[in-house]
Amino acid sequence: MSMRNITRFALGCLLLAMNLGYGQSPSFKTFMNPVIPGDHPDCTVTKIGNHFYTTGSSFNPTPVIYHSTDLVHWEAIAQPVSAAWTSYGDTPSGGCWGGQVVYYG
Repeated sequence: MSMRNITRFALGCLLLAMNLGYGQSPSFKTFMNPVIPGDHPDCTVTKIGNHFYTTGSSFNPTPVIYHSTDLVHWEAIAQPVSAAWTSYGDTPSGGCWGGQVVYYG
């Protein structure tokens, strides 16, 4: 094989390798994150039967417990801490940190 043919072959392989990923679009799910709007750090999810519950840190006004049956559509169902709680404040250390839903059955 001549040097010219080797160069053409190598160039062809290089172009082929570069085009393997071209034109492929990423596949998207039927939903986009965040599935719960707002700021909800430190979330935990608890499954009870076919139901899911979650909560997490909350900095204003109180923590919220959410319910879902499909992990996509969430509904706020409870606020276990009153906004009148005396330990609650507007300071950086105020609020509820790292709430969890625990089920004992």
